[in-house]
Amino acid sequence: MTGWHRAAGSAADDGYPIAISPESAGWGFSGLRILDLAPGRSRRIDIGEDELVVLLFTGACTVEARTSPATRR
Repeated sequence: MTGWHRAAGSAADDGYPIAISPESAGWGFSGLRILDLAPGRSRRIDIGEDELVVLLFTGACTVEARTSPATRR
């Protein structure tokens, strides 16, 4: 990748209109996934050991966080 620009639709993956991994962006650690949900719809996201930030652009949402028994300390 050169620069910060991505052609429209070129960064879509796995149901996300934009999904950029650290590897595809050439960054050290963080990635970016944008999710566009219709009212009343939901999405389950398994983040593994990663940290997650939820940034709501419009509307309202409920976020539930659960840990699996294997990751509890």
